[in-house]
Amino acid sequence: MTNLKISTLLVVFVSLLTFTACQENASKTTTESDQITDLPVTTNSEEALAEFNTGLKYIDLGNNQKSRPYFTKAIELDPEFASAYLYRSWSSGSPEEFSRDINQAKAYMEKISEGEKQLTLIMDTYLTNDWESRMDYCKELLKMHPDIPRVHLIIGDTYEDNDQHDKAREHYQNAIDLNMEWTAGYNNLGNSYLFSEPKDLAKAEENYKKVTELAPTSSRAFIDLGDCYRAQNNLIQARDYYTKAVEIDPSDPVAYSKKGHANSYLGNYKEARNDFRESRKYDEYKGTSLPFEAYTYLYEGDYKTALNWLEEQANQLESMGIPESRMTSSKMSCVNNCSWIAFHHGEVDHIKNLIKMKKPLSDKIAEDIGTEQAALQQNANMLMWEGLALAMEKDYATANAKAEEHKAMLDPIKDPRKLEDYHFLVGYINLDQEKYSEAIDHLKQTNKGDVYMKYLLAKAYEGTGEIDKATEIRNEIADYNFNYVGYALIRNEVKEQLAAL
Repeated sequence: MTNLKISTLLVVFVSLLTFTACQENASKTTTESDQITDLPVTTNSEEALAEFNTGLKYIDLGNNQKSRPYFTKAIELDPEFASAYLYRSWSSGSPEEFSRDINQAKAYMEKISEGEKQLTLIMDTYLTNDWESRMDYCKELLKMHPDIPRVHLIIGDTYEDNDQHDKAREHYQNAIDLNMEWTAGYNNLGNSYLFSEPKDLAKAEENYKKVTELAPTSSRAFIDLGDCYRAQNNLIQARDYYTKAVEIDPSDPVAYSKKGHANSYLGNYKEARNDFRESRKYDEYKGTSLPFEAYTYLYEGDYKTALNWLEEQANQLESMGIPESRMTSSKMSCVNNCSWIAFHHGEVDHIKNLIKMKKPLSDKIAEDIGTEQAALQQNANMLMWEGLALAMEKDYATANAKAEEHKAMLDPIKDPRKLEDYHFLVGYINLDQEKYSEAIDHLKQTNKGDVYMKYLLAKAYEGTGEIDKATEIRNEIADYNFNYVGYALIRNEVKEQLAAL
């Protein structure tokens, strides 16, 4: 899928980092007669189970960084604890870590419960990007355990992956109805209303407030509510909730980072940069907030500083103490953001240099994931960037050939959204040639939640003379207020266009 927040190549594991789960009453190898509120787990170690449950507590509230050491300890106490590997994978900081944990869980398939086996199969589809099989496995799991709340979250997330938001919300609500004291159901439903069409910010706020009631000492509960106010363009109130999150947990890197986002949109760029630097003090991945700091320069209208600063950071990551297993994904994040900045501002020579930097990183990610499908996705993504560079040089015929090669390469992938990048590339090629109707046809088939794709679609509508449609889209995206490179690139321009009407 087209996602400017991260390289398409990393979607396979990053999407799981927001995958919430709950297991309030995990037990030793459970039987059908046991009363359970979540999928049974298999372990003979009470000590490992206690560590596992603590990790789940943090996963439930979206604090993956804090969850990871507990799953790691559970694995140390019981090296065959398959569910501990599965849940630890959701806190992975790299494709290598994610793939390794999934494969380790698979090694114990013969020793675990049927529900765990099914969950392992579901997780394995993220390595192959096989959405169709994922949905089949989810439906089988639902038949096995229709009354377990987390099962409804899993199938709900799978529907979300394919933009089937109504079905996703139905399952999230089912999860809530099955356990109304469980934060994860409310969190997922709130996230859906906040980010997915049709949005309903009032319902998002209602669900997030419920989480703060259930978990009043959780920094993440107040962060999520702050996000809701940010979406409502209530930036002061959002910042207040992020500040409260810092007070609740001064070691939570996300709380500082979110405060930085609010300050970015309030125009407090120096304060925002300080927030992002403070975040890095507590972030085990170290480089997560680097792109956000670069965006402050974009909001100031200085893209060259943003581009040069971020590229410098990419070259200095080794000195930041980032674990070797996470170095590749950290570098790719920086280079990918640089690529979008250079693309938006027409710096084709810079794009070519960045493509050279991307290639070995892309190959390493494919190797770390270790599946044929991952290699296809990596190579297809490189073709997309090569096609963009050719289009920027007005070599439209060769650019289109790259697009078709990209499309053919992804043919074996079983994901209904696999051609979103293809449609972006072809849409851009047509837009650059002022073939606006053709551009519209393709851009409408890109990621529906991507602000940058909507920005391009507005330009195409403007080209056909459909000013009202262009203005409607610009009004929709002007105050998106969530910090990723696509929005950072277009926010000022869109606001200026609307102000000129």
